[in-house]
Amino acid sequence: MNNDPEKEAIQQLQEALARVRGDLPPGEGKKRPSREEILERKISMAKERGSRVLRITSPLGNIMFNVLRQFDMAYGNFKGQLGEPGGITYEEGARIMEEARQITIAFSNLTKRLSKKVNFRYFTPQELKEIGPEESTEPVDNEKTAPAAPGRK
Repeated sequence: MNNDPEKEAIQQLQEALARVRGDLPPGEGKKRPSREEILERKISMAKERGSRVLRITSPLGNIMFNVLRQFDMAYGNFKGQLGEPGGITYEEGARIMEEARQITIAFSNLTKRLSKKVNFRYFTPQELKEIGPEESTEPVDNEKTAPAAPGRK
């Protein structure tokens, strides 16, 4: 690897220009991070304040996680533009926040119904209980309320 930052920048620009011209296929000439570098980056991110580590076990969960990640970033920008000149008015902001609250409650209720069907104990997050009413904020006690799934006792 070249230790001269100026030469390295020139090489990167030449590679980008070659890709634009079609001389290089996308990604060629660009160093991809190794598995170790990717793992180190993930571990570093997991240590950051406010981060969560989530093991995703379904394709739909993967999609929802990607949407949630983007929503979280957009919501951070939204809060910064709320009430600012040329930004989002407080009235529009209130409508957006209420819609987000309703969607969150609806998703919690869907998760609660699904959990009951498959005998999984669901607890409504405390933060959700604090932002408003929903169908029911009590945990679904499947041992008492849900019939046993076929093949289970």
